[in-house]
Amino acid sequence: MIIYHNKVVHMNKTNLNKISGNLQKAFLGFKNKKEAFDFLWTLFTQKEILEFSQRLELASRLHKGQSYKKIEEETGASSTTIARAAKFLKGKIGIFKKAESSPC
Repeated sequence: MIIYHNKVVHMNKTNLNKISGNLQKAFLGFKNKKEAFDFLWTLFTQKEILEFSQRLELASRLHKGQSYKKIEEETGASSTTIARAAKFLKGKIGIFKKAESSPC
């Protein structure tokens, strides 16, 4: 549960999808990488951008078949963080392929 607009919201995929609708629309509106970066820079902290970027890199490496151990050695990411990225990939390969092949 979280507090959102002074209301208790039970966090699940449906509620988060509704709450993040404007964020999703914003990502769809970028024409290039500079616009996307400017948006990230304005909205998120440097640490949040780095964390999001790292998760995407880990997911990419996992998708390419790299082992947890090799990823951990090369990126310095913890096995817990790698497992989180693996969870993201599980059942979502089609979504990840779209992100990888984005024209930006």
